[in-house]
Amino acid sequence: MLQHSTCQNFGTDCKELIAMIKEPHGWPSFATELERIVTLQICFPDFNIAYVPRAHIQIISSLSNRMSVRR
Repeated sequence: MLQHSTCQNFGTDCKELIAMIKEPHGWPSFATELERIVTLQICFPDFNIAYVPRAHIQIISSLSNRMSVRR
């Protein structure tokens, strides 16, 4: 995968996850998960994770489901 792209964009509807990434020391119980995110940040220089409201995710999911039914 690294051979094809150095840019990875992720979206989440979890504001707490965004807070954990910005202030990892404030979330010691999630150290293992944060280590995985740090690994992604190292592997992909253009790593980005952004907050996406749940309503947007539901719309995208609905459209995706409709597309797969048509196939």
